[in-house]
Amino acid sequence: MGRPEADEAGRWIAYAHQNLIAAEAVLDRELHRLVCFNAQQAAEMAIKAALELEQIEYPFSHDLERLVALVPKGWAVRSAEADLPGLSEWAVESRYPGEPEATPENARAALVAARAVVEAVDGDLRDRGVR
Repeated sequence: MGRPEADEAGRWIAYAHQNLIAAEAVLDRELHRLVCFNAQQAAEMAIKAALELEQIEYPFSHDLERLVALVPKGWAVRSAEADLPGLSEWAVESRYPGEPEATPENARAALVAARAVVEAVDGDLRDRGVR
């Protein structure tokens, strides 16, 4: 049987990949808010996968900078080239009508940021024997 924290981290990173796939799938369908939302969720779940493996309690928060700050040194996500504040905004803003409305540029930027976060965490998880 595997380590429980590794199993849980594996579940979180699998969800992160699913959200990233969902974001990529609707990019060309002009569903920009859905791209942004799923991109943010992918990044959030990836970060939480790292925290799960490290057995670090984290707040109920969509603030990606706040969550990354909890990840120990040595994880690539701490230095990933990703606009975390911009991506965090879409956790709530994309779920309800109103401003700001997501643009094609927002959608592409959100995907770039989310990929950077997910890839960084996924690589570190693999290095640590998860997945």
